[in-house]
Amino acid sequence: MKNIFYLIVLLYILTNSLYATNKNFGIGISLFYPTGITLKYKWDKAMSFESTIGIAEFGGHFHAGILYDFVEIDKNIKLYTGGAFLIEERKRKVRIFRGFFEESNAYYPGIRAPFGVVFYYNNLDIFGEISMNLVSKEGIEGFLGIAIGIRGYL
Repeated sequence: MKNIFYLIVLLYILTNSLYATNKNFGIGISLFYPTGITLKYKWDKAMSFESTIGIAEFGGHFHAGILYDFVEIDKNIKLYTGGAFLIEERKRKVRIFRGFFEESNAYYPGIRAPFGVVFYYNNLDIFGEISMNLVSKEGIEGFLGIAIGIRGYL
């Protein structure tokens, strides 16, 4: 937890020292689902590309997709939604003989649909989101994810 605090302080110092109004590339951290490094590239006022690599409940997690800011609540507060492709690590049981199974880790593809709120402050964005995730693991598994995070723009 102490390292995460230092990372946030470092990102804040870097972004304030590089202050400009039109910075499009953001890097930061995401907590809960998933916990990891998050990247965002804004190509206009409403559309952006977002990606996160990290860990989730079952192991490794990666997603990449498009976000759309569909409502501007205030100049600095926006609601967004989008869609993304995801790859997630899960435990896999393989039957090797009657009643005997072998467990191993495997990566499964899926999709996610986030809905969230973002607050822009100087060269930072602070976000919170809920996402519906569908993973294709011997059928379709659906679950909700909640994430909060912060990004600094370069």
